[in-house]
Amino acid sequence: MDKVNTMRYVVMFRSPIAFLCGVGSVFLTLTLGALFQEPPDTTKLSVIIVRWLTVLAIYPLAGVVGCLLFPRHPLRAACRLTFGVFVGIILHIVLFPSIGGYERNLFPFEIAIHTIWAGVLCFLIAVFWKVK
Repeated sequence: MDKVNTMRYVVMFRSPIAFLCGVGSVFLTLTLGALFQEPPDTTKLSVIIVRWLTVLAIYPLAGVVGCLLFPRHPLRAACRLTFGVFVGIILHIVLFPSIGGYERNLFPFEIAIHTIWAGVLCFLIAVFWKVK
């Protein structure tokens, strides 16, 4: 009986950690993306490509961390990470309403794109984790 209660507490404390992994991945992704400002000798397309490659690197890494936290329930981890990304994007927009002098007028699309992208990547990681 004591082992069951211990496991219940461990799972209870893992859920906020998975959620915070999602929030942290947003801040890490957007902070690294802000470092890639447009130098004078590059095109805007190359900066956009580097930022999306950053997203492609960070969100699956968060998915792997979530699957390590929940090895028996990777789909739950993917859901918690996706919700963490959703909340993290909203927090990032509230805390930093302008980036590089530009206002974020298209923030609903930014929220949707990051949430869908993170959800798909975390779901694929969870499915591959479940299959192995």
